[in-house]
Amino acid sequence: ATTDKNSKDSPFKGLPELIDRCTDKYKVVMGHGSYSDMGHKTDAYPFSKEDLNTLSKAQYVALGDWHGYLDVSTPSVKAIYPGSIEPIQFDQENSGNVVLVTISDDLKTSIEKRRVGTATILSKIINLEEIESADSLIKDLLKLSGENSILQVELKGVNTKGINFEELKEHLNPKFFYIDFKDSSESVVDFSKINYQDHTISNEFVKLLKEKEKSGEYDNPTI
Repeated sequence: ATTDKNSKDSPFKGLPELIDRCTDKYKVVMGHGSYSDMGHKTDAYPFSKEDLNTLSKAQYVALGDWHGYLDVSTPSVKAIYPGSIEPIQFDQENSGNVVLVTISDDLKTSIEKRRVGTATILSKIINLEEIESADSLIKDLLKLSGENSILQVELKGVNTKGINFEELKEHLNPKFFYIDFKDSSESVVDFSKINYQDHTISNEFVKLLKEKEKSGEYDNPTI
């Protein structure tokens, strides 16, 4: 056991020797740490496949830290991250599970993944230049609605329709458990409505852009 939140030590440090001294028939290890063979640099108690192999005298290693279901078993030992029973972030599409672990009399371990979560993580990318109107966008997003739906919408392209995303979110909120908009869109700039004075760098730049727009060099100037 440890009281330190972060460490570069394996969570299984010292456990192989402890398992060797254990005389119980069934041996189950619990550990909280990050599987370093995934390629993530971390100080959250990293461990590798080699670390797991040192636990080969245990029948099962129950893991925590990874919030989606992940099987990191080796030929020597079964090791599973069941993940959280419901997602807590948008990138946790494989959450919502538990595992039923059975260890037989002859010390064979079987794993059964069971779905218990109710929430569904969904994501959608919308190119604003391809939609007909705000109403058509709403109609498209409502196809994903549901009381257990958690939706993240990424908006790209130029907002030529002048859609108000705050009003859109307010309209859709009751149809989802949670909905979030990631606005990566560009805004249309109407240079004809920008007043500028000569002899300043910023306004000379705007003047240049107006001239380019007028000449057709910029058909759809954006910022």
